[in-house]
Amino acid sequence: MKALIVSDLVVRYGDFVAVRGAGFGVEAGEIFGLLGPNGAGKTSIMRVLTTLLRPASGRAWILGHEVSSEAATVRRLIGYVPQALSADGSLTGRENASMFAQLHGIPRAERRPRIDTMLDLMDIAGAADRVVRSYSGGMVRRLEIACALLHRPRLLLLDEPTIGLDPVARRAVWRHLDEMSQETGLTLLVTTHSMEEAEEQCQRVAVMSTGEVRGDGTPKELRASLGVAGGTLEDVFVALTTGGPGRPLDPGEVISVTSAAPAVPPDALVEAVPALAPRERAAAYLNTVVAMARAELHRARRERSVLVARAAQPLLWLLVSGSAVSRVPDLGAEGVPYKAFLGPASWRSPCCPSPSSPAWPSSGSVTSASPSGYWSPPHRAAPSSWARRSALVCGR
Repeated sequence: MKALIVSDLVVRYGDFVAVRGAGFGVEAGEIFGLLGPNGAGKTSIMRVLTTLLRPASGRAWILGHEVSSEAATVRRLIGYVPQALSADGSLTGRENASMFAQLHGIPRAERRPRIDTMLDLMDIAGAADRVVRSYSGGMVRRLEIACALLHRPRLLLLDEPTIGLDPVARRAVWRHLDEMSQETGLTLLVTTHSMEEAEEQCQRVAVMSTGEVRGDGTPKELRASLGVAGGTLEDVFVALTTGGPGRPLDPGEVISVTSAAPAVPPDALVEAVPALAPRERAAAYLNTVVAMARAELHRARRERSVLVARAAQPLLWLLVSGSAVSRVPDLGAEGVPYKAFLGPASWRSPCCPSPSSPAWPSSGSVTSASPSGYWSPPHRAAPSSWARRSALVCGR
């Protein structure tokens, strides 16, 4: 049974067609490699499968759930490791993992045991309390994989997980992924440029070029299809990706997804996922806010300059933009000191005297000072809207 099915997928960016009717399937528990040169459409397919991008047409099912119409359910079933290193360098490894655990809604009582288990499984438990900026590239990648597995997904999507890693770090990453797949039955979809990596680690692969799947099967089957003695997977890759584009997609062809509920393919493995109640959805949003706020507090505690910048930035913008606006004659604020609008009595200028000041008008003179009933500052003949606002802000 298939954990992932992609059928006739088309992805457009404006007039550019990145994926042209791609289709393939991944068996449950399988390590499947998606190969192709830069610009072949691999990352676009990953964005569709992670619900970050809606396809122009075509379908994709993950454990029986269609990615466009059941995006919230799909996100609970997958883990994702992006191509670029994404762990927060200003947090420790444990703080990064804790943030991901809270974002995924893992109960508080289960977070610490799960984090400890995953960090230990990825051989980074000894560095869990060090800031991530001190990690090597291989350690950062293993931390990201640990974070992606905290909520126990059934499908793990990895976009070029070993790019930029040295051979030792690359082997370590693959060793841990292979162990995890064998122990838990986890399904892996991996994009890579390394033919050696694909041949050694993937049970089946698909080769893409110009947005189309040109061939798929086991590495052995693809080598045999080449018809050349001693051919390698790299020879297959070159042969399939240098033959020129296939049938071009007509600009008007299948540009929108139908709204009808798609039928689940008969060979799809269906994972039942209970729907979240409204209270659970509200709790999930709250968890997201709290997790991000907690990460920001950790960052500010460790880097005082961040705390100072966060506090000073709004005040600086207020002063700079407000001072500029108060000098624009057309707004009626010319000549009114901007500090008159900011509040404390010690900042008040003659246009905003305190109630005990002789300049404060008597109750009988307020209504007679102007037709609108506002007291006019001594240096202006008529109260502008900005002067009236100054009087209100100052407490009158």
